[in-house]
Amino acid sequence: MILTLARSARRPVSRTTVVLVAALSLFAASCGSRLTPKQVAALNRTGANSGGEGAAASVGGGDVGASTSGGGAVSAGPGAASGPSGGSAGAKSSSGGASQGPAAAASKGAGSTAGVDPAVCKGPASGPGITPTEVDLGMVTTETGPIPGLEKGSIDSMNAFVGYLNSIGGICGRKVVLKIADDNLDVSQNATATQSLANSVFAMVGSDSGVDQGGASSLKQSGIPDIGEALSHDRFNLPNNFSPQPQPPGVNLAPYVYFKSRFPQAVTKMAVLGLNQATALEETKAGIAGLESIGYKFVYQNLNIEPTQTDFRADAQAMKSAGAQGLMFLAIGSYYADVAKAMQAVGLQMPFASYSSNAYDPTFLSEAGSAANGSVLYSQSALYQGEDANSVPAIALFDKWYKAVSGGDLPNDFAVWGWMSGLLFLKGLNAGGGLTRDNLTNGLKQVTSFDADGIQSTANPAGKAPPPCYIIVDITNEKFVRDAVNPSGFNCTGAPNFYRYNG
Repeated sequence: MILTLARSARRPVSRTTVVLVAALSLFAASCGSRLTPKQVAALNRTGANSGGEGAAASVGGGDVGASTSGGGAVSAGPGAASGPSGGSAGAKSSSGGASQGPAAAASKGAGSTAGVDPAVCKGPASGPGITPTEVDLGMVTTETGPIPGLEKGSIDSMNAFVGYLNSIGGICGRKVVLKIADDNLDVSQNATATQSLANSVFAMVGSDSGVDQGGASSLKQSGIPDIGEALSHDRFNLPNNFSPQPQPPGVNLAPYVYFKSRFPQAVTKMAVLGLNQATALEETKAGIAGLESIGYKFVYQNLNIEPTQTDFRADAQAMKSAGAQGLMFLAIGSYYADVAKAMQAVGLQMPFASYSSNAYDPTFLSEAGSAANGSVLYSQSALYQGEDANSVPAIALFDKWYKAVSGGDLPNDFAVWGWMSGLLFLKGLNAGGGLTRDNLTNGLKQVTSFDADGIQSTANPAGKAPPPCYIIVDITNEKFVRDAVNPSGFNCTGAPNFYRYNG
């Protein structure tokens, strides 16, 4: 059985790694799309059967949220694409205005996101990004640059969340407008893009970039609430950053303890592959140190994998010669597919191949084919590509809106972190009791327990503590399925057990 394990280091395990693979183009280069009022209504009608808590009542005139984009400058929103009920999104103006339509009726059971608490609307409302008719949110991400479309999932998920929020009345009757600034995957441009928004929007929500250290100083100086998955140490350590799935430097050892009991022989004959890049190397070393602390032993190491490498047959043969029975590799789906195919080609049958939760990616299945079968991974999130939709209403809601906005794409980690950032923003807003930055920040500081309505294991965003629990996922017949050890919910065996890495 081949095993794939989840992200063992802090969040950049996936995204800084992605930044390295310009030659692989992880995502399509097309822009995100949004929905017409007709599509919004259709989504809410189908949501009526999804179960879960009731959504907030719709306010007359609600519509899909607008989005503006481009390097700090305001420009037209993403292009149109067909949705569940056909048609295309209306043209968006540079000011973020959306085409008008009938109010979308949100029904009880439309999903587990409950909307804005009425108490918020009775509190103060002032400051940047707050007008009598709008609430402006900011997002810095990568739309262009060396990998066009790299953050398509993030952008689509935030547009989906804003569209959903506006469909249930927005924020206290105000339309939510998402302003997106493109950093071109460049540190200095990330700084410029962040600065362009930090003093003009209510909050940063869903910002997602492999060079987010660039904007950290502007975020710190402005004090703006920053709700989004931090990649760099600089951003993660900011007191005003609240990551929905925080990951300090280190590794969650709980699932590795489980796998040690399941594969006692393999863990003493491990191989490790690592990308030849500073941040990725640090994360790989953190994984090695953590696993060695609980008795794992490594018989083969290659920490000089170049981002453009696609042929791993030499590594597979070397691992076979070393007698390796387990593998740790922190990368992305296309890499894992190449490694799995290489091991199959040289006849290496590893009982325990540890990639990361990034293997929960249709790219891995489509490119690896039968070589993916038998793999196992762990994840701190539920199966959000539809597998858990029937048992987790919040996933059904996310999948429905994301599918409509993205043009039918399956969500990836970028996407689910964007949606969870929106949910965390909403939870902080409700806890804060008002529409000011101070209210929101104070509310976010109270969010010490956050599971995104069941999408992930419970984390502590205010305390910057990662989710302790996990799920085990098998790949059977080239499909992701829950392992029998956790048919539902999350597995907390051995948790919490986080190994902090100090380099």
